[in-house]
Amino acid sequence: MKLDFDGFDTTPQTSPKALISDDVIGAIKIGFFGIVIVGIFGVGIFQAFSPQARQIRSEIRRQDQQQVRDLTLQQQQQRHSQQERKIAEERYQDGCHLVYARDEEDNVVSLHEGMKVVDSSTNQPLAEGVTVCDPNGATAVLETGGIVGVIAVTPNSDLVRQTTGMK
Repeated sequence: MKLDFDGFDTTPQTSPKALISDDVIGAIKIGFFGIVIVGIFGVGIFQAFSPQARQIRSEIRRQDQQQVRDLTLQQQQQRHSQQERKIAEERYQDGCHLVYARDEEDNVVSLHEGMKVVDSSTNQPLAEGVTVCDPNGATAVLETGGIVGVIAVTPNSDLVRQTTGMK
């Protein structure tokens, strides 16, 4: 059997891609890329100017600022506590007057700011500048009139027991 190829077009068929010029394909790619970019920025711009988005950003900024303030305060308190502890320990080591309830040397009292400390034998206020302490780790320097001033406290119970003789 013989095949006749006369009248048959033997030129290769072009693909659909070949029917579209490279310029058109480039324009389509640029257009698609442009739509994507505009969409991304459009959403971003819409969100940036949205009252709800502004409120959320404002709340986040406020919370961040509060966290910074809280952390700073916590660090300051920790430094103050360390300084206070050091002061109290120095007062115990340098010798402080243990404060007792009047006429009861077995009844030790806890110091508090503004408390008046008097000599049990003379009933006169102790002198300004005298360092007093209690068995709970609190120390203070007396102000005028035997008034307990600012208190410094140490949690070092071994030092307190050692210097006060309390159990």
